[in-house]
Order: sequence, then structure tokens, then C-alpha cells
Amino acid sequence: MLLTPNLEALACEHAQGVFPDCQHQTTKVVKWTTSNGVVKVSDHCQLCGRRVRDRRKAEFLLSTLPWEDKSIQESYDKQRHEYYEKRRDRLYEEHEERRQADKAAWFKRHDNYLNTEQWKERRRLVFLRTKGMCQARLPGCLINASEVHHLTYDRCPTTIGWGCEPLFDLVAVCRPCHDFITSMGRTAK
Repeated sequence: MLLTPNLEALACEHAQGVFPDCQHQTTKVVKWTTSNGVVKVSDHCQLCGRRVRDRRKAEFLLSTLPWEDKSIQESYDKQRHEYYEKRRDRLYEEHEERRQADKAAWFKRHDNYLNTEQWKERRRLVFLRTKGMCQARLPGCLINASEVHHLTYDRCPTTIGWGCEPLFDLVAVCRPCHDFITSMGRTAK
């Protein structure tokens, strides 16, 4: 089962302000223009560039007020964006490392199972059922089966352990057909 990184945790951290959210401790009164051309007056944070509080224009001489500096907010937002991009990339890397470790552990358990008496008995039963004939019959088939292929691992109950897969999920195949089937599965993923 392919898991996605815990992006929900990232969103939660964002809401909690993991990136040092501005407390707007240093503000400056500036004028700015709305989208419809109206000039407004507000306290603007000098660290993040956000409008903190609207002010009444009548309290100020507009010609003496500076215009808002949009570059402050752009710079702050860029830093914040870079922080979260790095955080997201780190989550993906951690997820991929866990996925690779889980995959390696799965293959180790699988390889160990293929060396058990339980697997040898299941394999014998499959060959008996198919009379030793390859069931794939793909190009290059040798007709006589030498291996047993799992059609799926979905019905291998991991809580019980290996060796409980139904026999109808196992097919007898020759080496060339098994290699071909395995390569098809890997390119599809």
C-alpha cells in the first residue's frame, strides 16, 4: 500500500505558525490604494508588510505619508514559501525512505518464506494441479514449468503470516514467462 506523506501535519503546523509568524511589533502609518482607486491609511508591519489596522484619513495629512512598500510583504512571503517548500521536500524524502525500508523488509520476509517447507508444499501442489505445464504460454515459453508465480499478494493474510495464500492465486510458469510477467508488473508501477 503506497502511503502519501503526512501533508495534513504540514497544514496543521502551518496553521499553528511553525514558520515564525509576525507579531507586527514594528508598524508604520502608510497610505495605499484600493483596487478601485480609493486611497486608504493603515498601520503596516515593517517586518511582514501586512496591514495591521485601518486608520481614519482625517487624522493625517495624506501628502506627508509614505506609500506602502509592497516589497516588504513580497520578501516575507517568499521566505515563508521557501521554508514550507523545504519542509514539504523533507517530508517527501522521509516518506520515501520509510517506503524503501518497508519494501526491503517485505522482500526479506518473502525470500525467507520461499525457503520454507510450507512454500515447498504449496509449490508442489501447484505443479501437481498443472501437471508441470507453464500456464502463461507467453512468447519464448518453454512449456514445462519450473517456477510458481503469485498472481496477487492481496490475499496473503499478513497477520497470520506467509503460507496462507489460496492456491488459485498461484500459477506454474517457466523461467522466461516468469521473467516477462515480473517485468510487466514492475513497468506498470
